[in-house]
Amino acid sequence: MVKTPKHKCPICSCAQFVFDFLVTRQDNRYAYTQGRKEAIPKYYTCAACGVMSFYDSLDYEGIYSDGTYYGVDGEPMAFLTRRFKQVIAFPKGKSDNCERIERIRNFLKTQKYFQAPSVKSILDVGAGMGVFLHKFLDERWRGTALEPDPNACIFMKKVLKKATVIEGVAKDLPPQKQYDLITLNRVLEHIYDPFKILRDLKKYLKEEGILYLELPDVLSYYADGPNNEAFGWGHYLVYSPEALLSLTSQTGYEMVGLARQVEPSSKFTIYGFFKKRHRKRND
Repeated sequence: MVKTPKHKCPICSCAQFVFDFLVTRQDNRYAYTQGRKEAIPKYYTCAACGVMSFYDSLDYEGIYSDGTYYGVDGEPMAFLTRRFKQVIAFPKGKSDNCERIERIRNFLKTQKYFQAPSVKSILDVGAGMGVFLHKFLDERWRGTALEPDPNACIFMKKVLKKATVIEGVAKDLPPQKQYDLITLNRVLEHIYDPFKILRDLKKYLKEEGILYLELPDVLSYYADGPNNEAFGWGHYLVYSPEALLSLTSQTGYEMVGLARQVEPSSKFTIYGFFKKRHRKRND
């Protein structure tokens, strides 16, 4: 066991950690070590659920709404245009996004979700540049992109002609709106309080709807070390299957599918499909 820090595991509240490690990779202006006056932050690995949690004195979450996230490498619209074209041009077999779409569609088909011929609705939370919805949407789906970055929202309104783009977070969604499918594609690791966002999203998920979560996997560390991309700036938590199941159970979801994947980009991914957990009549 490492020396127990003052904090507890943010997922299961365990107070013991099996090991910790530093991340020294330099990520643009949010570098962990470059020019820092604060102590270099560490990841702590929970002895119970295995989640790797990041503790830093700096606040990373604000960069997703202040318009600077896509401006680190220059003018935001130029960067978004260039990057969007690059990502959607990746062929099947080399595209993480294509793999994501295929596994979601295959799961819904094999598990016989949404078999009725009516048009279904999808909410993509933290939609970024819109690459997922751009390829996922067809005549069977009506899409909504939720994104806090104002530049990304301006860009998505240009490339997602048939989707609704909402700038903000869950509280900014139409209060009575519900969706058949809600997706968070490599988003939850950027959220300081994952419990709050999952609880907030429950009211927007239809009773028979599906929540899809995709996240960096702790295998990133065991296979590739502490400077793997999974530990890039702004990643508060890197998940294990046990941690993801604990989080979703505590927030009122039931797992209906869970797996690990090495992406075409070589990223280590954990993903799961969840539905609302309904109380039994005699509870």
